[in-house]
Amino acid sequence: MTATRRPASASPSSASPSSSAAPGIHTEIPTYDPGTAQSGDEPIGVELRIGHLAARTLVGRRVGDDIVLPAAELLDLLGFRYSARGDSIVVERPRESSTLVLSPRRSPGLVMQDQALQVPAVALLDRLGARATVLWDESAIQVDRIDSLPVGLQSRRRRARERFLHDESAPFAPPAIGGRPAGAGFALDYSAAASSDAALSRGSYQVGLTNGLLTGRLYTQLTAAGGGPTRVRGDWLKVWSDRQWIRQLRVGDGITGGPRPRAARGVVATNAPYARPIVVEELPFTGSLPPDWSIEAYRAGQLVSFDSVGRDGRYALSLPVRYGENPTEFVAYGPFGEVRTFNRTFRALPEMLPGGVFEYSAGVGQCEPGTCSATGNLDLRYGASRRWTLRAGLDGDWDRNQSSGHPYLSALGTPVNALGVELETMRGQSDRAGLRFEPTPRWRLTADWIGYQEGAQAPYAPPGGRSAWTLAGRFAPTGPAGRLVWEGRASSTARTTETRTELQVGVAARGASAFVRPYVRAERMAPQSVSGSTTNGYLGVEVTALPRAALPALLADVWLRADGEVDSHGAASRASVTASKNLVAVARLEA
Repeated sequence: MTATRRPASASPSSASPSSSAAPGIHTEIPTYDPGTAQSGDEPIGVELRIGHLAARTLVGRRVGDDIVLPAAELLDLLGFRYSARGDSIVVERPRESSTLVLSPRRSPGLVMQDQALQVPAVALLDRLGARATVLWDESAIQVDRIDSLPVGLQSRRRRARERFLHDESAPFAPPAIGGRPAGAGFALDYSAAASSDAALSRGSYQVGLTNGLLTGRLYTQLTAAGGGPTRVRGDWLKVWSDRQWIRQLRVGDGITGGPRPRAARGVVATNAPYARPIVVEELPFTGSLPPDWSIEAYRAGQLVSFDSVGRDGRYALSLPVRYGENPTEFVAYGPFGEVRTFNRTFRALPEMLPGGVFEYSAGVGQCEPGTCSATGNLDLRYGASRRWTLRAGLDGDWDRNQSSGHPYLSALGTPVNALGVELETMRGQSDRAGLRFEPTPRWRLTADWIGYQEGAQAPYAPPGGRSAWTLAGRFAPTGPAGRLVWEGRASSTARTTETRTELQVGVAARGASAFVRPYVRAERMAPQSVSGSTTNGYLGVEVTALPRAALPALLADVWLRADGEVDSHGAASRASVTASKNLVAVARLEA
């Protein structure tokens, strides 16, 4: 919208509204009737103010509510690339993939004067996506909303680069862990739950207390559920951030290492960092562009790297790769306002290590009651290259009558940027494979398969399990941050007694403060002992409502989650509602 400020003595005059231009079509800017010009023959000096970036005085003429200025000087200040063709000027708009034609033969309000094309400044700026205000009492034109103009884009890029260079130069101080005096500080966490029909017999509680002990961390926990006896759990953890061969030592209740961690009461030592860095490594990315271009890499709208193209047309970026998917947008800028964009996704699986890094974990302890007498694990991992991590280890179980060991090998990596691969085998227990494929940030496909060997033991295999596979996919039409995402999932589980196959298709819709996920599901059960199978259909929905400050105080900070499902006969197969509200700073109520 174009705003105008006039002196009180100026009389109103009519103006034609600007018209929208389709991409790639030559268009003209709106013009004014020269007959309505006031003092049109009087040249005036006008200060053109482009946001807070620049200001320059130009000589123009007043025509109605607008000021006519030399087109070439105006376009130069805005940073547009243009070409003169006789008495016309063709303005290139690379971001919109269109051109704008300024021609006095098509628009009578555009005139040639002193061999220069004169255009209405406010109307042209409005057509280019900016907002211009004529300040008649100051003899100035204030130009705002300049982000879509080349000069605004250049300013935004300059600020982003300055922030990036400032963050790069700031020293990084890792969090201090350990090294406190004995008994320094403490923290308390607690939770309690009660059933509506049998509050005491079916209720549960949990109380945990942590404090410093011997420059480490001591944690003690009391738990009870369903009227059973109170269990006491606890562990002492010591962390070293400056040692190479041991960085964590845990004594007491915890979990063992390896791909299948198990609860145990004993000792675990490892050289893995307590707080693993988010960034796995710096990934080199090279390419070619025309000389004098520049390229920038953005992740989640934040500049992460940039480079300029040399005379040989080559550029090289160093991209920080984090664990998980790293969708990156590359924006290339030409010397005359050209813009090219393309996307790439770099993947780092959660268990991957940087090239040349070795980590181990060793633990032994008493099993949970009823599973075994003792258990242990030795896990070794090595970053063989930037794309591959190798893993090997041994899981051991001991009981009163016998002992057994289960060696395993695995490899995980990213053969190409969009593909993640996981392969694992455990002798006498199982074989597993997994794929993660994300060609673009809009598409994601995952596949997992596991086959259990005959005689596989718990807890490495479910009772009677033979094999299982899962295939899942999601498609975001407008990108991962869009409001609509299509989802699909197919899975099958084979046991000695039956085979269960499931197919589910749905959509996830995101609103201002709620998520809704309706879906349809089909389930097929095929018994192994008898012929025939049964198939059932289901219709369900999941809803998550986030807290809203606009609601009354009682409901303002309530988090709500509900889901329900009905079968093909209309009978409810599942329904649940969970609500949570913060009562005070140290207490939360859930129901």
